[in-house]
Amino acid sequence: MRGAAPHWLDEPRHHIISAESVARFREATDDVAPAKPEVIPVSFLLAVGWHAPFERVPGADEHGKTWLNAGDRFEYERPVHIGDELQSQTELADVFDKRGATGLLRFYQFLTMYTDMSGQPVARHVGTRIRK
Repeated sequence: MRGAAPHWLDEPRHHIISAESVARFREATDDVAPAKPEVIPVSFLLAVGWHAPFERVPGADEHGKTWLNAGDRFEYERPVHIGDELQSQTELADVFDKRGATGLLRFYQFLTMYTDMSGQPVARHVGTRIRK
């Protein structure tokens, strides 16, 4: 099965990038002396914009009991700074199956788009999760 993703679009979310949340993220990831402290770490958007959308995808429960992370990719149109206000929205972009040593694995690819408050693109996140 490839490309048979059901249409699924999560609710839009609003984010204010606060100094406190960036500081907590930097501490948790040992990024305590960044070269550009005003620019957020690349993977920070995952912490604010990723709300486990895979838990709400219709029909996913039929394909296993466990979710595994198969990777995340970020593409930025511009740096994100403390104080920025962003919108994010996640959609299911693709679903495909692969056979592994432990049996059939179903892959779900999610696309999260981040825009500023004027609707201009800021970043794109592709997250791949496996249901087994």
